[in-house]
Amino acid sequence: MRLPCLGQSQYWRSIGRGVTSATGGVQLLYGDSVLDRLIGAGPWPAIFNETDTVEVTGIAAWNGQRWDRLGHRLSPGAAQTHCLERYDGTLYASGNWSFQNDAGQWTTGYARFDENTLRWSDLGCYNPQFSGLGTLTLKADGTGFYCTGWMGDPCELPQAPVFTYDGSNYASWPPYQQIPFDGGDYVGFVFDFQGMTYMTGDFRDPLSDGYCSLMRYNGDTWEYVPGWGQLLAPIKEFSIHNDTLYIAGTFRRSMGAPGDLIARFDGSTWDDMGGGLFYEPVPMSGAALDLLWHHDELWVVGMFTRAGDIAAECVAKWNGRQWCSLPADFQGHLPNMVETTIGSITSWRDSVYISGGFSYINGEPVKLVAQWLGGDATVACSTPVQVGLADPWHTPPIQISPNPVADELRLVGLPTGTYRFKVYDSVGRKVLESIDDPGTLHAGRLEPGMYLLVVLGPQDKLLAKAKFQKL
Repeated sequence: MRLPCLGQSQYWRSIGRGVTSATGGVQLLYGDSVLDRLIGAGPWPAIFNETDTVEVTGIAAWNGQRWDRLGHRLSPGAAQTHCLERYDGTLYASGNWSFQNDAGQWTTGYARFDENTLRWSDLGCYNPQFSGLGTLTLKADGTGFYCTGWMGDPCELPQAPVFTYDGSNYASWPPYQQIPFDGGDYVGFVFDFQGMTYMTGDFRDPLSDGYCSLMRYNGDTWEYVPGWGQLLAPIKEFSIHNDTLYIAGTFRRSMGAPGDLIARFDGSTWDDMGGGLFYEPVPMSGAALDLLWHHDELWVVGMFTRAGDIAAECVAKWNGRQWCSLPADFQGHLPNMVETTIGSITSWRDSVYISGGFSYINGEPVKLVAQWLGGDATVACSTPVQVGLADPWHTPPIQISPNPVADELRLVGLPTGTYRFKVYDSVGRKVLESIDDPGTLHAGRLEPGMYLLVVLGPQDKLLAKAKFQKL
């Protein structure tokens, strides 16, 4: 335990006194170094300072002492803002709101801020009021954004859930045209990693029947992500750091995911990051919702009660080898809210800020938005794991015999028992699943090639994994 001599209340500072809404808090935080403001957004008409109330209609700016409106009103009514990002010096926003552009048209989803006039405008093109688009992701090559969401048709382009925007014009994204059209497709993020373009969401599988939540485009065709395959599981956030991809969401090992709520990927192999995160009251309701790199540590927030093998409530940080928890006992707005959700985290002026559904932290009144004052303070840290991704699931060694195999293979090195076997092909598709005893698997129907065998025990606990060749 590494706690400096501070009272519990001194680890967190309250930022303002909440908002005028019973249903929506501060759902997004963004630290803007150009304006030198902490920007907060959500579906509320006004926000409280210590001694006054400011009408802001969903977007407010904190100067270190108080909240004020960020320029003129963006939309007539407050609605959720999903993203705030800077590109080429300009601040962009995306969300569920609509507003009238200079031509008197109702446009929706995207806006940019003019710091001279303090007004918001559209992106140079009419985006229909009922468009499903509403997310922005900066392109790694610095040429603009990926605009994603549900189906939309900005500038009367062919309908799709993903477009590009270069600061002046929207454009269709050709790789999506290879996917069979489905009006219900949803794209969460599109991003570039190690020379390929990855896409998350819930969209038609271009390689077989069904749908996918994560695939990658290699420049010519779509392919499954190794170790993820055709798994359908929501991904809420991603981050790329030191040539490693980190994803967070509501996925779990019991669903076939490579981790619980969070995992990292080196381009070919997944790592579960010391066991990941877990929400003990209702495991299916756990979520990792936002990520922040701060002082070379990965901070994660969401709805969870454990990180690795330690207790951690809603916020934890990963130092590359282990999880550490912070002194943070959150209490919600209502007496029966045992656990709270932290939905957003950002850094501003070299400090960490969080927002969520809390009214108290460690028994002190801290409502909706808080600044971390504790420096390097931690309550506990989990058992360290090995450095790197060489053995990502920390499983015992096993031997497959014979290997290569023509029909039946045997596993040497497992204790006696009944096991569930899952077999994945070279592109991550699950091609075989069976229950067998005492450690044999019939592989005769598999096509020739290389495969990954995953062995699960009671409660689907991962016991081992190994590669084999089918003749």
